[in-house]
Amino acid sequence: MENKKNIDELLVDYYKEYYKNQLGLPDYKDRIKLRLNEEGDFCSRFINWIEEWINYDFSNKKILVVGCGTGGELVILKERGANVFGIEPNKDALDICHFS
Repeated sequence: MENKKNIDELLVDYYKEYYKNQLGLPDYKDRIKLRLNEEGDFCSRFINWIEEWINYDFSNKKILVVGCGTGGELVILKERGANVFGIEPNKDALDICHFS
């Protein structure tokens, strides 16, 4: 049986590589914890602002997210009824997006 990782394990691996190994940040564990709910902690806030500021409804819209990262915006926009697409140059981040 193939050993598949769940979304949280993929996010932890991805952000540990980024925050600890690439950036060398001493608080990498705290930053990773925040990213485990990135759609709630980061992404929904900005999408809410767009909806409120310009009275925009994402439902039934085609949305392209350029540089979608690990897909937090994709999750929120999909929940809002959008037909959402993302492009991302980082293969590891894109693999995480396929979970949504």
